[in-house]
Amino acid sequence: MKMNSSFILLAFCLVFNFVDGQESYGQSRIVGGNIAKKRYPYQVSLQEQDDDGYWEHVCGGAIITERHIITAAHCLVEDDSDETMEPSELAIWVGSNGLRAKKGVRYFASMLTPHENYFDDEDGSDIGIVTVEKAMEFRPGHIEAIKYATELTPGNVLCVVTGWGSTDHAGKSDTPFRLHELNVTTISTEECQSYSDDFADFINSKNLCTQNGDTGHCFGDSGGPLVDIEKNTLVGIVEETVTKGCAQGPPDIYTSVGYFASWIEEHSKVSE
Repeated sequence: MKMNSSFILLAFCLVFNFVDGQESYGQSRIVGGNIAKKRYPYQVSLQEQDDDGYWEHVCGGAIITERHIITAAHCLVEDDSDETMEPSELAIWVGSNGLRAKKGVRYFASMLTPHENYFDDEDGSDIGIVTVEKAMEFRPGHIEAIKYATELTPGNVLCVVTGWGSTDHAGKSDTPFRLHELNVTTISTEECQSYSDDFADFINSKNLCTQNGDTGHCFGDSGGPLVDIEKNTLVGIVEETVTKGCAQGPPDIYTSVGYFASWIEEHSKVSE
């Protein structure tokens, strides 16, 4: 899965200025969260097959229609490449907080659509759509779509981020099989930019930030949903983690769903 040069530059600066520890870039996971006590019926696990033929979690995503899932663009791109993955390489696990639960259902992708500007190294449009081969069978409380924001999300909004993955600051623990949740609060674009000169250069209205101290997303939850709790609305998509370790100072960065609402509608036909 691809990381563009803007992320690499920001990672370089953050690593040498803010964090000590072992280098680890890649997909994000939740640190400091709890095992999810409720169901998040819009949550999906995007999975790839390992060498033994087992489907393994690689990214999160959120259901927005019976046929469409929002995730991060980098989850749909081959490693070290500008090439989109083949749809046959990706499966979609839905309907369960557990990755090994019998009540979960696995669907398969028919089309992968990373944002066309993602491949512009300076753009940072880290959002994509997965089209499912056949319509998912919705079950109330188990498999459902979530509405998404159509406007930018301001600061001081209480949200929940959910996902599977390592739960330690170094990002070294094994992927937990049970979904984790963490309540976080958004900060304004200006506050996020003020964290450092690097953030000032990189962060813009395409991004959404949260500041959570020693909790936050880290290295399995890339592409996962950030949801406004009060409105039950998808407002952000977890972007790539760019520092050594996780939840150790810098704000967490998401793709702003509201900024890309028109693009999402166009590529998922939600209005039809």
